[in-house]
Amino acid sequence: RVLYVQQLKQHNTNRIKGLVLMNQNVIEKEAFRQNTMLNFVFGPKIHKVEERAFFHCHHLSRFLSKSLCIVESSAFYFCVALSKINLSSAITLEDECFSMSGLVNVQVQA
Repeated sequence: RVLYVQQLKQHNTNRIKGLVLMNQNVIEKEAFRQNTMLNFVFGPKIHKVEERAFFHCHHLSRFLSKSLCIVESSAFYFCVALSKINLSSAITLEDECFSMSGLVNVQVQA
């Protein structure tokens, strides 16, 4: 199931495989924690991912947002399939935000 919404509100997120969030600005703390089915997130306006938002999302491979500025602690912890994320607008990358993830090469603006 792919969820396409303007703003994420009260949705059961346990069985979602993909997210398209057109007007979402922030992914809240532990919003998708341990969602083992989630594969991708597309949110062009997402500028902040809070603590443990995608903690243990094993199948999350792509997080697409050109607006991403802040990634809090353990936001993508143990996202072992994560291979694509745009950090060109990143200002703050907190401790362990990508620990145990699948990222191999990360490029950020100087």
